[in-house]
Amino acid sequence: MTMTGDGIDDRTDRSYAAARRAIIRAHHPDVGGSAERLAAELARLDRRLGPAAVHEDLRPRLRRRIARGARSVRTRLPRKVPGSKRYFSI
Repeated sequence: MTMTGDGIDDRTDRSYAAARRAIIRAHHPDVGGSAERLAAELARLDRRLGPAAVHEDLRPRLRRRIARGARSVRTRLPRKVPGSKRYFSI
């Protein structure tokens, strides 16, 4: 991890999220700031940390895809198979 002059490690660190929240709290249009200033400050924070440090957590997306696949399989199983999903019979 590279350390910046402000003591923020990189975008995966919690201090990045805290710095981003502080900027949003100070410059958000809902609290009297301007959208242009908010965008400029966030861009300045991103430039300071560099684009290579971005990391997306894929676990929530993967969890949803697995659940969707399991639902799809369970609704196609015959009624008498344990684990099949039928809410009512007509």
